[in-house]
Amino acid sequence: MFNYISIKEAANNWGISERRIQKLCEENRISGVARFGHSWAIPASVEKPKDARKKYYKNESADYYSDNRIKTELYGNEVRELSQNESCAVYYIENKTGNGVITNYSIFPGVDVYYNDFHMSDGFRRQKPWRTDVIEINHCCEGRIECELKSGGYEYLSEGDLTINMLTHPGDSIYFPLSRYYGISIVVDIPRASITLKKLFDTLGNIKIDFERIRKKTISDTGCFIMRATDSIQHIFSELYNAPNEMREGYIKLKIMELFLFLSSIDETKPTEKRPYFYKAQVDTIKEIREFLIENLGTRYTLAELSKKYSISMTSIKMCYKGIYGVPILTYMREYRLQAAAEMLRNSALSIAEISENVGYKNPAKFSAAFQKAMKLSPSDYRKNFCLQGIESNLRD
Repeated sequence: MFNYISIKEAANNWGISERRIQKLCEENRISGVARFGHSWAIPASVEKPKDARKKYYKNESADYYSDNRIKTELYGNEVRELSQNESCAVYYIENKTGNGVITNYSIFPGVDVYYNDFHMSDGFRRQKPWRTDVIEINHCCEGRIECELKSGGYEYLSEGDLTINMLTHPGDSIYFPLSRYYGISIVVDIPRASITLKKLFDTLGNIKIDFERIRKKTISDTGCFIMRATDSIQHIFSELYNAPNEMREGYIKLKIMELFLFLSSIDETKPTEKRPYFYKAQVDTIKEIREFLIENLGTRYTLAELSKKYSISMTSIKMCYKGIYGVPILTYMREYRLQAAAEMLRNSALSIAEISENVGYKNPAKFSAAFQKAMKLSPSDYRKNFCLQGIESNLRD
């Protein structure tokens, strides 16, 4: 006796829309389906059919390039497909901390480019180690991203930084300290990419890309190579972010080849800017401190009080907090308080004095002065300005 599942269950299992599965059933592209009136029953054991809209390559790496790859290996199980055409696929991810959109271009056999646009803090959980011959190159354009090192420590990519690592030990989860991250990931299947690009570069004058040299840059105790922002990196990636839509795919191909040539020529023995890395216990404690401060925004705590409460030195709090979030703890909390106040001014009927107290300012005059300096408007003018914009928007609608 066969076990069957519904279209809704198949959609959850395969990570595609119910409408798409309905279409596949109608086209008889799913083996063993049975129709009952307006409903379909799908065998529980049947595999997701290949997407005829997507390119597949007949070699031992075909499974790696199936359209389940992005869902199960690179971005975890929470990703779902929004759209797909001949040039790119768009994916969406959402959890309790926010959401993100990923746009994927398969530019060469063995080379995929992902534009990552996240508005969340807790990102995604990678599912399993990848093959040992797959390189991931990440460039941070906006925000920050946490990098878990092979040693168990953590480093942080900030705007303009680039990292190269082998996808052999994915971390438990991806974390965006500022709840904002925009950047590019380039995933390279070395054996397949080498064949494709060698043929291409042979026609251009025997130019050579040395993926083995690029791979060797990641061989260290940390398991990754981090290159801090330079003019050369900025030149390459600024054009990748600003490629014209009508010629984006071809433009990406040219810039990725330029990037590979650049990375092949880097002398990894030359000293680079060193930034501190932090151990998991330190990072977990600082994240706890941040959550505590945000949950108690109306109360101000000194570094000495936090040090005592969490059994961590004041020096460690200052160094680690800046390392994770990019700014000193006092600067971060001041900006957070004012952003929280701005949201209350927009979305609540609380008085300015009440808002002032809610975000930790006991003196409304000091709050107004700090708000004016940061937002270029007084709290009352900010609220009036926002209300006027809302009225004008409603009138246009």
